[in-house]
Amino acid sequence: MNIKYFTKREESDGGVCYFCEANLAEYLDSIPEEYNTYDIQRGFVNNIFLDKIVDTVKDNKFIPPIVLVLKNDTDLASKNQIVNGNFNILDGLQRTTRLKMLYEATKFLKENENDILDLNGLKLGVYFKKNGENEYSTESSYVKVAKERGLTVEHFEEYTQWFEIWSNINKAQQIEKMILLNAGHKSMDVKHQLELIFLTSLKIDKYNDDQCMKLCEDGKKNEEECKKYWEYNKCKKDFTCIIHSKKISTRSFYSKKRKYDIHFTLLLDAIIALEKQKPFAIDQKSLVDLQVNYNDYKIIKEIISNENNINLLVELFNALDDIFCDKFQEKGLEFLGRESVVIGLFAAFGTFIDDYKKIDISIINIKEKINDQIEIFDVESFEKMKKQVDITAFNIGNIMKETVYYLTRSMLRGDNITFNSFPVNDPIKYRNFIKGLKNESN
Repeated sequence: MNIKYFTKREESDGGVCYFCEANLAEYLDSIPEEYNTYDIQRGFVNNIFLDKIVDTVKDNKFIPPIVLVLKNDTDLASKNQIVNGNFNILDGLQRTTRLKMLYEATKFLKENENDILDLNGLKLGVYFKKNGENEYSTESSYVKVAKERGLTVEHFEEYTQWFEIWSNINKAQQIEKMILLNAGHKSMDVKHQLELIFLTSLKIDKYNDDQCMKLCEDGKKNEEECKKYWEYNKCKKDFTCIIHSKKISTRSFYSKKRKYDIHFTLLLDAIIALEKQKPFAIDQKSLVDLQVNYNDYKIIKEIISNENNINLLVELFNALDDIFCDKFQEKGLEFLGRESVVIGLFAAFGTFIDDYKKIDISIINIKEKINDQIEIFDVESFEKMKKQVDITAFNIGNIMKETVYYLTRSMLRGDNITFNSFPVNDPIKYRNFIKGLKNESN
C-alpha cells in the first residue's frame, strides 16, 4: 500500500503515530486475510449508519480516519509504502469490513458485467453463489446493493482515505488505545472492555476456543461435526474451552454452555468477585476504577500474577460443571452459565478464602462442601424462585446474585438455607430476611 505521509507524533513511552493518506482500493487489497480475527477487536456488529457507507464512497464523502498498528516497526516518515498485511486494525474494523465486502462485490460485478447486465434481486444472488462465492470475499447482499446503487471499482480507486498508523506500541498499549478510541462509541460493549483490560495479563492461550474444538474424539470428527456433536451431548464434553464475548455474549451463554465451556467474562467476574466478596455490577465507572486504582485490588493482583492460580480457578469451574452435570444434567450447566450466578458463587467463595498463597487448599474444601451438599443448589427451586420475584420492587439480576451469594455463603459456614427460603415476592419480608443473614455474619 502506497502512502502519503503528512506528520507524526511521538509519545514518551516510545510509541509513534503517523498521519497519512492512501488510496482506498490499495488499502482494501493490502489488508491481511485474517484482518477481522485480531483478538483485541470485537466481532462484526449491526449498525444501520455504517450500512450506508456505500453512498459515502460513491459520493466521495468523508470517512473518519482508520487507525492501524504496524506488526513490525517501520519509520513511515522515510518510507512511502507499507508491506501488505504488516498491520492490524486498531479502530475502523466495522468500516473496513463493510468496505471490503463492497469492494469485492464491485470486482465481481466488473468481471461478470456482461452476464449479469439484466439480472436483479434473486437471480443475481443465485448467479453469485454459483460463480463468485468461493472467489470473492463478499456476500450476495453486498453484490445486490453495489449493483443497485451503481457502485464501481473506480469509486474505490479514486477515493483517498486518511489513516493514523501506530508503530512501536506493545499489545497492552494497543488495548489501552482501543478502549480510549471506543470510549464514546455506544456499540462497544462494557463486557468487551472488561476482557480487553485483562487480555494480556491472563495466560489462557491453551484454552483458546479457536483451538479447543480440534481436540475432538481422536480426530474422527472435523471441527463442524465436533461442534454439532457437543451441542447435543453437552454434559459429555471433556476438554476446556474459554470463549470470548465476540463469539457468544454473556446474555446467551447460559443456553449454549457445554461442560468445561468457560466464558472469559465470567472468569473475570469470578476473579473480581473473590476480591469484592459481595455481589456487584460491572459498569463503566467500575472499569475506570479498576484501571486507575489497580494497585488497590490486592486479591486480583495476587491471582493474576500467578499462572497456577488461574489454572486452579479453571479447575474449579470445571469441577462445578462435573458436580452440577452429575446432579442436574444440562439444567445444571445453564445455572452455571449465568453471569449473576457466577458472581454470587465466587463472591461467597471469597468470604471463605483467607490466604491466597494457599488458595489450592481452600478450593479443595469448596469443591468438597458443594459436592456433599449439592441438593441445596436445586436448580428447579431456583427457577421457581425467579418466577416469584416481585419485578416492581426488584431487579431480577440483582436477586439472582444475592440469593446465590447468601445461599452459598451459608452452606460454606454450615448454616444451610434453600432458594425456597427467600421471600422474593414480598419486598419487606425479603429485606428483613437479608438483614438477618447479614447480622448472622457479624
